[in-house]
Amino acid sequence: MSKEDIKETEEIAEDSKGEESFRDYTKRLEKENKELRSFAKTNLFKEVGLDPSQGTGKMAADLYNGKLDSGELSTWLAETYGIQADQNVNLNDTVAAEKIVDSDAKLETLQQQSASIGEEDPMALLNEIVEKGTPEESIRAKMYMSERLKKENKQ
Repeated sequence: MSKEDIKETEEIAEDSKGEESFRDYTKRLEKENKELRSFAKTNLFKEVGLDPSQGTGKMAADLYNGKLDSGELSTWLAETYGIQADQNVNLNDTVAAEKIVDSDAKLETLQQQSASIGEEDPMALLNEIVEKGTPEESIRAKMYMSERLKKENKQ
């Protein structure tokens, strides 16, 4: 090998070390940025009067993805949850609990008002067709039920 070939090989080795070093540096910076952002977010929530480690504060901290600005966070909390910044944490927990209770009540009402679909008793339907329908409808319904029962028994 000539001296020029050796120099080229050394330069390539230095370049690959540089790339590796740059990747490591980038990963380290991303990790550090993530840690600092988490710390800043925790302090931001404490600044507006919420504890990001429990209750409403934890829920909001998990869901908030906006800028790390107390004004923007206060606006987001007010619009999304009706929570005013700088309130007592216990009061905010009460607001969240009331919203959950309201949501549960609405869900219960909807479930009671909704009718089940397709869960009628097949035998009741058959009896209704036999009593009120024509002889052809009655025979057709009985044949259908007979076939359906055979299929169910095979499974």
